[in-house]
Amino acid sequence: EKKKSNCKKVNFRSVRKLIEIYPKSKFVFISSDSVYCGSTPHSENKLKKPLNYYGSLKLKSENLIRKLSKNYFIIRTTPVGHPGINKKKTFVSWIIDGAKKNKKIDLFGDVFFSPISTNYLIKEIKFILKNNLVGTYNISSKNKISKYNFAKKLCDILKLNSSNLKKSKVSNVTLYANRNKNQVLDCNLYQKTFKRKYIYCKSF
Repeated sequence: EKKKSNCKKVNFRSVRKLIEIYPKSKFVFISSDSVYCGSTPHSENKLKKPLNYYGSLKLKSENLIRKLSKNYFIIRTTPVGHPGINKKKTFVSWIIDGAKKNKKIDLFGDVFFSPISTNYLIKEIKFILKNNLVGTYNISSKNKISKYNFAKKLCDILKLNSSNLKKSKVSNVTLYANRNKNQVLDCNLYQKTFKRKYIYCKSF
């Protein structure tokens, strides 16, 4: 929201350039739960009305891919995990670093999502490539969890101090980018279409 020009370069122009350079390649696109809005779990056929600029660019990229590529797979997902090769801080690493340093961490108890670990997401991408699947699908965990409870669960599993985790409400905070309170993805279509097993948050 603060740097829209850079956001557009990363989340739309780069996608367009890749499609133009490699029009015949298999194109797997990692989209986002931010393309959705509303208070119920989001299914693929639900009305798309992003609440922030990032989400609108993800949706714009999806539409471009469907227009220009005949061999694509668009994944709407909410991956969580440690930083990759670019070392960019993630939601998970922010929680872990804060807990290790005994910092106070404010987390929303009224914002729910259905996260999938990067390890599980990689397995699904391998399955998609191996079977040359095509389409636009939600891929995430089966059950929902609040941001606060996710952090508490993560700290408990890693045996980190969770006493500094503070439950807050998104309605009491001013955010640069508007976000849904309900970011839960309905993955039934993907699971049933390709006969994939459900993934639960307890797998983290």
